[in-house]
Amino acid sequence: MFWLAVFLLYNVEAFNHASKLLEGYEKRVTPWEINNETLFVNFSTPLMRIVEVKNQGEVITMLIDIELEWFDKRLTFDPAKYGNRSFLYLPICDVTTPPYSVLGNVARSYFETKNDFIRISPNGKIFLRDSYQADVLCQTNNTENFPYDIQFCGVYLINYMVNLTEMQYIGKMSEAAVLRGNYELWMTNYTIMSASNRNLTYTPEIRFYMTFERRTVYYTLVIIFPSFLVTTLTITGILFPQKHENASDPINIGLCALLALSVMLTVVADNLPKTEGFAGLSSYIVLCLTTCIMSVVCGFILDWIYVACGQKKKPEGEDEKEREVRKKSCCTTKRTVNIISLFLFLAFQALLIVVTLAFRSLAEEQKSYSIVADLPELGAYDILHATKDDLESLGFI
Repeated sequence: MFWLAVFLLYNVEAFNHASKLLEGYEKRVTPWEINNETLFVNFSTPLMRIVEVKNQGEVITMLIDIELEWFDKRLTFDPAKYGNRSFLYLPICDVTTPPYSVLGNVARSYFETKNDFIRISPNGKIFLRDSYQADVLCQTNNTENFPYDIQFCGVYLINYMVNLTEMQYIGKMSEAAVLRGNYELWMTNYTIMSASNRNLTYTPEIRFYMTFERRTVYYTLVIIFPSFLVTTLTITGILFPQKHENASDPINIGLCALLALSVMLTVVADNLPKTEGFAGLSSYIVLCLTTCIMSVVCGFILDWIYVACGQKKKPEGEDEKEREVRKKSCCTTKRTVNIISLFLFLAFQALLIVVTLAFRSLAEEQKSYSIVADLPELGAYDILHATKDDLESLGFI
């Protein structure tokens, strides 16, 4: 009974404090209408985490927390008159909150319960945290470098009803933020752009840009390495010199290679949107296909020459000397075929290795981790930019 009485007394005291603070408070009147001053609202994103990547739809499902901080002088209080409390907590529905719209997403779910509260400091500073699960639209970039590509995703917060003379959004970098990718993408850069007060006719706006780099282990093990292995085995099986009775059929080997590489192309197609660009990984597989086809053609021609030499009919009335000359000529032809076959084997293997290394190195050289330089009207925004090194030093990645 004692603890029940304490609990009830505490709740009654909290209710009295809330009622006292809200006495005469009109939530339908905004702070900037009362004070005739610009309302500055600080925005930060303490949580931005990838849940799912939908490559074909160019959509990334993310968990996003948005923190808002602003001042409302009507809610200042003296802690001594409120039980020496450092903060007061009120239901979000009882106070005026700065409106904003979340753009850059195709669908979102707002995690809201009847128990959502805001935190109020004695100086009238209000703290609010909203949580979303949003499908963020991320247009696929640099498909020619896939899977060594860089992707940019943006979430915009904007208020179309007012201009910068009434309200300004200020982006902040949260020190305790959780900025994470997932098994496929990991965050390398994070940029916040706030509409500056250089042009007061603009609407309040903040842009949160995330730069993601694709993890390549999956594609290396599932596509690149098998494609390289299939191609090099095809070249070896067709062009490596061997005794004719042990020779392989170039057509059968080529068909098996084409089937295997076609499956690789299907895997790539399932992981990319249907854009005009041609994926770099698709180009690599097509080059492997071309190498296999060239090996099949060369192997078929050399095999035909080799067999034709041994199947020449013996001329009538051929003497011993002519027979020796014919055999020697046939042996020379076969030896030449083996030399050409060995040369083509080494040439195609070297070509495959060069193409593989060039594909990897060119993709790395063309990486661009920042989208800021490509954005229009940079002079209209105040920019906070976190690079890959910044994120690592803060423990974000």
